[in-house]
Amino acid sequence: MREVNRSGILGFVDKREMTFEVLFAAFNEVSAGHVYYSVNAQKIIAQLWEDPNAYYKVLSNLEFQVVRAIAQGHSQEEIADQLGVTAFTVRRHKQNTMKKLNLSDEASLLRFALQKGIVKHKGGLDWTHAIHQQQR
Repeated sequence: MREVNRSGILGFVDKREMTFEVLFAAFNEVSAGHVYYSVNAQKIIAQLWEDPNAYYKVLSNLEFQVVRAIAQGHSQEEIADQLGVTAFTVRRHKQNTMKKLNLSDEASLLRFALQKGIVKHKGGLDWTHAIHQQQR
């Protein structure tokens, strides 16, 4: 749900609520430029915000982007280039994030990203990135 919110999507309907009436209401609201979340989606959002230690409350947007990029296998230099910051800034954000989340190492950070859905497990290793890096 956090990603739906961050992406700028104006409407979200839980698949368990896909009736004609709900879809019609969502379409009308979004067409008018308003935000629409179905009842179940609203309940999920409320539950997420009730968690005082929720990562999306604790991490800044840049820290979140650094976590995602690290979990996707990007180097600190690549992340710095993507975000328009220095590698030192990326390291600092990584350290701050790990401290905020009480994580001790990068493996824990990756596990956290997978568990929270920040990145998705593809069901196998993608060696193309590692092979490409070795050929440079």
